[in-house]
Amino acid sequence: MVRSFIAIEVPEAIRNQIFESFDQVRRKTSGIKWVEPAQMHLTLQFLGEAEESLIEEEVIPRMSEATAGEAAFQLHVTGVGLFPSVHKPRIFWVGMEGDSVRLKRIQSKVEKCLAGLPLHQDKKEFHAHLTLGRIKVPNSIGLWHKILEEYEKIDFGSFAVESLILFKSELTSSGPVYTRLKEFKLK
Repeated sequence: MVRSFIAIEVPEAIRNQIFESFDQVRRKTSGIKWVEPAQMHLTLQFLGEAEESLIEEEVIPRMSEATAGEAAFQLHVTGVGLFPSVHKPRIFWVGMEGDSVRLKRIQSKVEKCLAGLPLHQDKKEFHAHLTLGRIKVPNSIGLWHKILEEYEKIDFGSFAVESLILFKSELTSSGPVYTRLKEFKLK
């Protein structure tokens, strides 16, 4: 069985800049599992556990077809937020803007092309973001309000999305390890 997901890679320089920018937040907060820069990505579709043959025979061909003819586009990394809310924070994230129409269309195409396969079906609405940390023990709501206010206009610049990546995810005691299985180039 292979645990996998479809994602957009964010350039290393931007990932490192994000990580460094939130050094103060990491020091002020506790009870959070922070995401390392190498693990930051924009997930389009989590596939869950699947047979390797299903990945090779169904997922890869369908993804190749879904991405054929799709053009590269720009995304802009900016702003912060909490899921599901500041009152019940579970995920601390940085947002994505830019060509949101194209991003949503590609995410929707990925979702549709994989529909019907025995894969994880996410019921949540897609929201473009990079997870910075998973909150295990919520800190005070006042602290989160202050963090959101302080970083609401933070800007990490733009990057070109030139491909989608099928990643394998292995869960280890020291955290997940992501391995590229297939790259789907955009025009």
